[in-house]
Amino acid sequence: MTTDAEGALPEGTVVPVPADAPVAPGYTVAGTDANGANASAPLEVLDADDATSPTVEVSSPVPAGGEAGVVSGGWEPGSEVTLQL
Repeated sequence: MTTDAEGALPEGTVVPVPADAPVAPGYTVAGTDANGANASAPLEVLDADDATSPTVEVSSPVPAGGEAGVVSGGWEPGSEVTLQL
């Protein structure tokens, strides 16, 4: 895939997880580019019946004093959620 003018992946980019992937917390999603840059993040695969449990993903690394982007879901609709470092 091609990054945008800021070097970001297109919005909505996903990593497919095979339906028969073993349930485990030890997966890593890794990205590399032609310039030798690389980044990775952990990925946990849940049982399909547990897939509605709350999830949170945070952009990393982030500089001190900066902000980390958050993607989260699976919470009870209308509930108050607190995030903290």
